[in-house]
Amino acid sequence: MIKLKGTIQEYTFYQMDGKDLVRKKTSLDKKRVKTDPAFANSRKSSNVFGKAAAIAREVYQALPKEKRKHGLIGKLTGMANRLLHEGKSEHEVKASLKKER
Repeated sequence: MIKLKGTIQEYTFYQMDGKDLVRKKTSLDKKRVKTDPAFANSRKSSNVFGKAAAIAREVYQALPKEKRKHGLIGKLTGMANRLLHEGKSEHEVKASLKKER
């Protein structure tokens, strides 16, 4: 049996959960995602998430080392993302995250 990994013409071969799979190569490219109005909400969410990650990193790094635990940065980022999507300012988000720690 021949096992393939990678793309040949329009087909991509890969492995997931121990199974060999194949799918057709997508027509979606970076330029379309950055310019197509159909992806406006995706671009907006991506920008908000970037801000959330930066806020969470700042709050996390201000914590004493003994309070920094595995998974905490992800929880802080998720909380910040939710609050930003609710319309809170970056200042309000930072204040909320600092209270939660």
